[in-house]
Amino acid sequence: MENMESIYNEIQYINHLGPATLAERLGKLTEEVGELATAVNKTTGLKRHTNSQEEIRSEMLGEVADSIQNVMSIAADAGFTFDEICQAMVAKNQKWLANVQERM
Repeated sequence: MENMESIYNEIQYINHLGPATLAERLGKLTEEVGELATAVNKTTGLKRHTNSQEEIRSEMLGEVADSIQNVMSIAADAGFTFDEICQAMVAKNQKWLANVQERM
């Protein structure tokens, strides 16, 4: 299995092959998050469907991957390194955890 850093490096490479503006990449991310929302809504009954639970799970997984890929594509185009992203996520997780614990 590949690690996230090698996936990020591959996304940087793919970005160079298919250049787009940050605004275009943001538009694609918005599309993918909307598709994820549709899949999630199938699990809650907010969206009618005839899919099996396994089909919905597979659809959600694909949309999660698409969304993460597009976020990473934006980050790569903005010039962030993988280490910068990881450091920012650690800081955000610590803040999030503190907020959750505060409400308990």
